[in-house]
Amino acid sequence: MYSVQITNMVVLDDRIMERTGIHNRLTATHSIERGVKFPHLSLQGKLMKSVNLECNTHASSFVKGDKHEEFDDVANLLHPLNLNGEFKFKYSYPLSQPAHFVHTLTPEMTGEDILVLARKDYETIYNSEDDPGHISGMLNRATSEGPYGIWGHDFSDLYFEGVDINILKKHVEFSMGS
Repeated sequence: MYSVQITNMVVLDDRIMERTGIHNRLTATHSIERGVKFPHLSLQGKLMKSVNLECNTHASSFVKGDKHEEFDDVANLLHPLNLNGEFKFKYSYPLSQPAHFVHTLTPEMTGEDILVLARKDYETIYNSEDDPGHISGMLNRATSEGPYGIWGHDFSDLYFEGVDINILKKHVEFSMGS
């Protein structure tokens, strides 16, 4: 699970406050005492380096708020991530050249919100290249000649399997399947 419920009092130093986007030490401390989840703080109030969200949902049909049978654990995607600032999203599958997009994340955004952004990014990637059709005699997509060199799969084949968020580097990557 990506979040840690903090039930004991912690002291938040300035570095943790800055990197987590927590702006008010008093509010954060009271929230922590009440058991509010801060997914990127450990039980000792130390800054965690990453958040890993497990999901198994169809990429092209993903809609925030829909109940999906494919989810391993819906709770992994429903809680605010409490991230703040510009994060670089990296997409590498099924691409010959990785794609990068920058998104501004806000503390109330959830894992579902991250998947909404990722779906839009994948739509942009696929719309930026002409569809070369399928390899003769196979269901696999031929490699397209564009900035990303999409190969092997149509967008409708892809599944989000996981999201890895490096909080310190403000970097997001996706585990994709088909």
